[in-house]
Amino acid sequence: MFFFFSYGPKQKNLGIVKSILCDVCGQFGKYEVFVIYNEFSLFFIPVYRSARKYLVRMTCCQTVFELDGEAGRKIERDERVAVREEDLTLVKRGKGVTKCPSCQSDVEDHFLFCPTCGHHLHEEHRE
Repeated sequence: MFFFFSYGPKQKNLGIVKSILCDVCGQFGKYEVFVIYNEFSLFFIPVYRSARKYLVRMTCCQTVFELDGEAGRKIERDERVAVREEDLTLVKRGKGVTKCPSCQSDVEDHFLFCPTCGHHLHEEHRE
């Protein structure tokens, strides 16, 4: 007798929730919500899902945030939810262009200093 089973990470796209002006890159973007989880399947039928985590990815710069679990569960159940900034925790900063907080010029995010005014762009990384 053979048993076919699998265990591993899965990802499901829950759709786009909200359109905003991105604080990270300064461009117009949308919140795209995903749920990731581990799934145990027996004979290709999902039996158990564990370690659910809800993530939000910005469509403009690919920045990833972790979404509060309660808000994520409501979105998964197709309830109307307003995703607030308090519900998001930065996981990975995306690539692209950012605004200088001093002179508001567009700067590629790999720069440490603004080429226009010389302002240090990543204050949190200074020693």
